[in-house]
Amino acid sequence: MTKPRRAFALPLMHQGGELVRWNLLERWNAGLLQLPPLGSTQRVSRTATTYLYKKPCWISLKQRAAARGERAVIYSFRHSFSLRGNQRGNEPGSMAGAMGQTQAVHPRSYPWASEQTTASAFARASESISPAEAFNKVTPYCTAVSGPAARPMPLPLLCLSSTCPLQQFSANFASPTGYRREDLKQLAAIGLIKASRRYDSKQVNRSSSNFSAYARPFVNGEITHYLRDKGFLISVPGRCQELHARGQKLLRQGIPADQIPKQLGPIPERWAEIAAACSVRVVAMASPYQEFEH
Repeated sequence: MTKPRRAFALPLMHQGGELVRWNLLERWNAGLLQLPPLGSTQRVSRTATTYLYKKPCWISLKQRAAARGERAVIYSFRHSFSLRGNQRGNEPGSMAGAMGQTQAVHPRSYPWASEQTTASAFARASESISPAEAFNKVTPYCTAVSGPAARPMPLPLLCLSSTCPLQQFSANFASPTGYRREDLKQLAAIGLIKASRRYDSKQVNRSSSNFSAYARPFVNGEITHYLRDKGFLISVPGRCQELHARGQKLLRQGIPADQIPKQLGPIPERWAEIAAACSVRVVAMASPYQEFEH
C-alpha cells in the first residue's frame, strides 16, 4: 500500500543545496514569466480562459476532498514534485514518479511543459503519448490531495473523474422527468465515454480545455434519446411529449396549472389527456401499498 503523502508547498532546491523560491510573483519580478499577449480579437488569453473554465470543477474537487478530511491544492504539470511532502532530487526518474508518469513517457511530455500557453503545452504533451499506452498524463490544474499517489487511468475514466459537474448538470437537466438521478448520471457517463472516443484534439479548435463543451451534446443527446424511446410506458407522439415538457417547465416557473393550456394552445381536455399519458410510470408489484397513487 502506498504511504499517504502530505500536500503542501515545498521550495525547490538546486543540486548544490541552494533554495529556489518558485512562485509566480518572484518569477515575474525576475523576468522569467511571460504571459500570452492579448490579441486584437481575443478579450482574454487562453490561459485565463482555461482557469475560469476549470473553476467549477476545481471547487467541486475541493469540496469532495474536504468531505474526506483532506486538503486539495493546485499543482503545475512540470513542478508537481514541489508540492509533495517527500524530498526529491532533480533526476528524471524522481520527477516522473512525482508527476504520476513512467520514465518512458515523461521525457516526451516534459520538454513542452514550460511553453507560454498552458493549453498548447498540454496539447503537445498529449500528442506525444500514443493512445495504446496507459493514459497517465497529468491534466491541467489537477489536484494533489493528502492520500495515495495518483494511478494511471484510461481516457474515458479520466473524463468521468474530471467532468463530474457536467454529469451533475445533465442529471439536473432531466430530473423533472421523475427518473432516478443515478440512472440519469449513468446515461450522462455513457455520453461522456462516446464523446471521449470520438474526440480528436488535433483538429482545429479542439484541445483539452474545451472537451466539456464538445461532450455536452453527447451527454444531453444520450439522455434525450433514452427518454424519447424508453421514457414512457405507453407510446406517446413526439408532439405531445414536447408539449408536456414545455408545460412542466412553465409549472416550475410558477405558472398556475389552469393557465398551462392557455399558454401552450391545446384545450384543457386535450391537455389533461397529454398530462395523463406522459405521467404513467412503472411500479413494481412488490412495492408497499402506500407508494401507489390513488
